[in-house]
Amino acid sequence: MSSFHFIVREAQHVSSHKVSLWTFSVLIMILVVGIYATPCHATMWNMQNTFDTFSEYDFSNTVNISDVSQNGLSNYPLQIGRPFLKGEIPPGYVPGLKLNGVQIDSQADITTRYEDGSVRFAVLSAVLPKVEKGGNATLSFVPVVKSASSTPCTISEILTALPDADVSISLSGNGTATSTITVLENSNLDTLQDVLYNVTISKGYATSSTVVYSQNDVQHLFGGRWTKIFWFGGEPESRVNFNYNLDYLSATYFIPNYPKNNTQTESQIANYYSYWLKKPKGVMEAGIWTPYMPQTGMRDDIGIMPEFVHAWLTLGDWRYREISLVSADLAGGWKSHFREVDAQLKFDRNQTVSAIGKPISLNAHPGLWFPDNAGKYMGALNVPQLPNTKNWVFDGAHQPDAFSIPYILTGDSYYLESLQLWAASGVMRINNGQYGRALLSPDGSHEKVYFTQMVEDAIAYWEGQRGVNNTMFLNHPNRQWAVKNTAFVWSPLRFWTRDTNSKQASLWQEFFMITILGMMRDLGFPTHEILKEYHKVVTTHVGAPNYDPRYMGYYWAYVMDSNLTWYTSWAEFKTQNDLLQNDRSLSAVDQFNIGGFYAIAATCASSFTTMYPNGPETWEFTRSSIYDKFDLRVNYRSFKVYPRTFAPPQPPQPPQPPQPSSLPKPSSNPKSSNGTARTSDARAITKPWKSVVIGIISIMTFLVGYWV
Repeated sequence: MSSFHFIVREAQHVSSHKVSLWTFSVLIMILVVGIYATPCHATMWNMQNTFDTFSEYDFSNTVNISDVSQNGLSNYPLQIGRPFLKGEIPPGYVPGLKLNGVQIDSQADITTRYEDGSVRFAVLSAVLPKVEKGGNATLSFVPVVKSASSTPCTISEILTALPDADVSISLSGNGTATSTITVLENSNLDTLQDVLYNVTISKGYATSSTVVYSQNDVQHLFGGRWTKIFWFGGEPESRVNFNYNLDYLSATYFIPNYPKNNTQTESQIANYYSYWLKKPKGVMEAGIWTPYMPQTGMRDDIGIMPEFVHAWLTLGDWRYREISLVSADLAGGWKSHFREVDAQLKFDRNQTVSAIGKPISLNAHPGLWFPDNAGKYMGALNVPQLPNTKNWVFDGAHQPDAFSIPYILTGDSYYLESLQLWAASGVMRINNGQYGRALLSPDGSHEKVYFTQMVEDAIAYWEGQRGVNNTMFLNHPNRQWAVKNTAFVWSPLRFWTRDTNSKQASLWQEFFMITILGMMRDLGFPTHEILKEYHKVVTTHVGAPNYDPRYMGYYWAYVMDSNLTWYTSWAEFKTQNDLLQNDRSLSAVDQFNIGGFYAIAATCASSFTTMYPNGPETWEFTRSSIYDKFDLRVNYRSFKVYPRTFAPPQPPQPPQPPQPSSLPKPSSNPKSSNGTARTSDARAITKPWKSVVIGIISIMTFLVGYWV
């Protein structure tokens, strides 16, 4: 048995700033921010022909902070991620912070910009001077003129100094709290094996350290990683609630349009927190997750996002924040984190970029395929393994989104990197050799290009398979390959796949796919052309002759006859299924009587189809049948999505600032510099467009187990 011992050395002088040692991590997760800088919003607003009054919404870019501890907050260190409306933080400005209307010192790491140069996403750090005992404070995000600053050192200059793992940081300031992160990965592709060891983590000086964590017999499976955070000078108060302003976040399109009034009682929150406290949360333990990911059936940790993560996002309660962030850390137990160590392999399609240190990629391993739905690994990953006593099994069809919202709300790059590694594994999950060859065509480079290509490749393939011709991907190799090798006549009712073995389709899976493609469309990805046809699997039920639209609640339904001919109408669909499985027809209708999950999934999907013919009528039917009648405050709350019937407001424009000659000009990949002024734009190494791209890949893999 191996034994690992970690020493975290304490700096002689510390401040209350949280110190992140992940400065060079490649970041982020669910937001589109890059390649398609302008989301496809206008069409949706125009076609709905209706706008909610602005008085119903609060579009102020604010976060409300509440001290629940009743102890008050003093010099409270805060790092927060924040998306912005287009034009709100224009070129020449950086995001700054005001606490109760008074500007405070802050640092902004701008990770994404719109095509006009305005800020799209940033990570802000600050020390909040004071919040009264049991009091509230309003944190406002405002444009601040950026001052000239010195040129930062480059990564190559840092590496020239040959740094090792010992870190000593001296900070000045009035506070006394500093955090540090311990991370251990078992991710190098060439040395993968399960490892059994003991862990001891100490902090302080090497000669006078204090053990802060220990655990024996840690079973570290290959492809897993774990992290622990420790504070010097006292951990900040955790019992602090954050109201992130759902209206504003929804207007940025970084999250679905969730209602503000889907609240929970104190007893509901307390009961869930009590349930959480009983779960094991040590190194490589599962906590609240279902570690055997292929487990069928709907559960708390899968869906659009885990229900506890949605509760944190929408309610802001400190207990749900704890559950969400610790769970995101524990999600490293899944065997889904792989890095390249072979210097000969290339990451990009042009085979020019070294893959070393980067996530596993299809370009480096075009013939590798893993895992299957039982968590097995095919091809090259035959590694020494221990008995999987914790039952960690990774798959694609039931994959939770553990990291998107944690990154969006905290800006912690560990969660972006986790998303990145999961997305890379998800791509390998759907590769089967033929697919890998179909993908290979010249394009750009590095992670941004890679993950964007993976999304576009999937869209092109799906369009070619279904004969969607009015598309930007008309000459895409994946589309051409699909037309030649896997094309089929699309169902008149627009069921996604043609399963000639079972002759069946699952409507709730169709609704999941509609939801994901709708989220992608709203984020700016080119899924609109395929949705212009595919929406019919949702929108043509209501008003169909000789049919009951409650059949949308079907689990598995026959969609073709014994001669493999598609049913051509919903009336035929109903008649044939009544004959073949009448009990399931009765169950489908009953879904709308009891507020069952399949009816909820149909309602969620219909919220993304109101721009299409008969979409408003479908939304009215499903909403009035489900959302208006059934309590979704605890179960399935992440599926309670509403159409965006508002146009995002135009943010006020600050005066044009002077442009110092030392400032870089905004570009699609802006460079920025560290500053010493009140607010500075930290070096933009991270690229948050990836967050959306990676998040979409992760969400898409939820369906891949069914639809490859």
